[in-house]
Amino acid sequence: MKLSLKIFIACIVVFGFSGCNTDSIYQEEQYKTLVYLLSGSDNVFATSYTLNEDEPVRYVSIGCGGSNSNEQDITVTLEPYTEMLDKYNSLNYN
Repeated sequence: MKLSLKIFIACIVVFGFSGCNTDSIYQEEQYKTLVYLLSGSDNVFATSYTLNEDEPVRYVSIGCGGSNSNEQDITVTLEPYTEMLDKYNSLNYN
């Protein structure tokens, strides 16, 4: 009886120590890595520009998602999508 109790306690201790490595699940990516623009309502980043400036400068926030940090630099280039801009302007201002 005492030998089986000692074996049972030893098994519990071994399983307890093997279950303590909780950081191993964070070594692999858990989510889809995304780079995205943070916008206002309806996925529109509303800002106004003065036409008196030669090159008006505005800042946008860019987010990056995932469970691990990025191992390489990410370069983001923004370009106007004229068809969608015309469609947005016609829906909201005409």
